[in-house]
Amino acid sequence: MRRDVIGDLLAREPGLTADVVLGIRATALLDGRLEEHLLGAWRAGRTSLRAAPGLSVPSGSSGSYGESAPQEARAARRSGVPPAEQA
Repeated sequence: MRRDVIGDLLAREPGLTADVVLGIRATALLDGRLEEHLLGAWRAGRTSLRAAPGLSVPSGSSGSYGESAPQEARAARRSGVPPAEQA
C-alpha cells in the first residue's frame, strides 16, 4: 500500500497504528507463504493449483506437468481443443 495513504490515515487516526502494523505483518507473512508455495511447485514441475472439490487426478497421473505439457498446450491452442480432449 502506498505510504502516503497509510501516513495520512495514521495522522488522522493514530489509534489505528497497531492495527495497521498487524495488517502489514500479516500481508508480508502470507505473501511469503504464497511465494514459497508457487516457486516450490514450479521448481518441482507440478501445478500450484489445488483440484476442485470432488475432482480427482486421473489414475496413473501424478498431477504434475510432464515434459510434453508445453507442447500439448501449443497444440491445443492451434487446434482449439484442450489437450485432455485430444487423446
